[in-house]
Amino acid sequence: MSTRKKRRGHFCRLCGRIRANEKFSGKGHAWHICNECARKPKDERDRILNTEEIVGFMWQSNISEKNMERLKELANSPNERVVQLATVVLEIARVKPHKRKRLSFLARNHSPLLHKLEQTGLIDDRGESWLKDVDMDEEIEDAGMYDAGVDYVDDLGFGRIRCR
Repeated sequence: MSTRKKRRGHFCRLCGRIRANEKFSGKGHAWHICNECARKPKDERDRILNTEEIVGFMWQSNISEKNMERLKELANSPNERVVQLATVVLEIARVKPHKRKRLSFLARNHSPLLHKLEQTGLIDDRGESWLKDVDMDEEIEDAGMYDAGVDYVDDLGFGRIRCR
């Protein structure tokens, strides 16, 4: 018989912490927002939730038409950061809606878009979050990425793609 430690409390969607039951109000339970985060200004709460929603769209297996409609709505948000993220993910959804080898496809065929994605912070500048999908040595030589405006840099023993 396995004994698994039971997690106590509730998860807050804004701060990402597991908080005690007493830290949530009546509506906070349903919304998964603790009292401390509920006191934040509505603009800040919306910014956090919208940003997490956009990041979720980026890393799901398929960005559907409904998701694209939602990204269009988020692109008209009053928050500049949300607008920036939504427009970049919407462009990516139009180019390559399916996740499989999405970033290596962008590196090969749409390097300016990959550079925008890097600038927004959705992927880090070293490309570590997607490097496992790309066999750097073969794909760079085969695809002629030097002509596409992408450099290959060997940094600390692992590959890295950097857009010019």
